[in-house]
Amino acid sequence: MSIESKYKKEFMKRFILGGPFGLMLTEFLLVLNLLPTESVTLNSRMYIINFFVSLILGGYLCGISVIYSVEEWGLARQTMYHLLGVTPFFPVAWWMGWLPKEGNMLLIYGLIWLAVYGLLWFAVKAYCNRTAKELNEGLKRYKELNER
Repeated sequence: MSIESKYKKEFMKRFILGGPFGLMLTEFLLVLNLLPTESVTLNSRMYIINFFVSLILGGYLCGISVIYSVEEWGLARQTMYHLLGVTPFFPVAWWMGWLPKEGNMLLIYGLIWLAVYGLLWFAVKAYCNRTAKELNEGLKRYKELNER
């Protein structure tokens, strides 16, 4: 199996697992939006479109995380490609009406997105660094014990 097909297979596996997650998240947010209302009428056509877009977008966003599995790339390259890869979320979310149509709000949501993305990236990087340090210390202790 070629490296490319390995990543395609992993993308599809993550896509299949991520689709239901995207759907669940959308349904949860719908319930939160419906809580303060007494009664509401849902447009069945729009609900079905939201269902499938959530399923596909959730799958895509989980699948695209395979970029971080490409060991030949450095972390900066992985992050750049991942950030570019998740960017289609914004036009889709805007088209679906999940984001306000006003230009100011779209800019504010974009900045919030970049801030959250950056915070999560630094948190994951710190976790990975700490894990690598612990593994290296464990290997060092193991080596020292075996040299005795």
